[in-house]
Amino acid sequence: MTARLVSPALAFAVAALGIGLFSVMDAVMKSLVLGIGVYNALLWRQMASVGLGAVAWKLGRSGRPSGRALKLHLARGW
Repeated sequence: MTARLVSPALAFAVAALGIGLFSVMDAVMKSLVLGIGVYNALLWRQMASVGLGAVAWKLGRSGRPSGRALKLHLARGW
């Protein structure tokens, strides 16, 4: 395996993007909580996460997880 060097500017840009996205999500969640309540805001966030995850999974073309992997995820989430 070879080491891959990443420029400090790229690392900083990725970190700044992550912090920016987290700040936007935080602001949206706070406004949703004030507008529709905690339970409904969390429900909407979960539905958005499932939708984004499904799109990412479909674009990744990794296929369906095996039965063993599904059992492991179920056990870890329970």
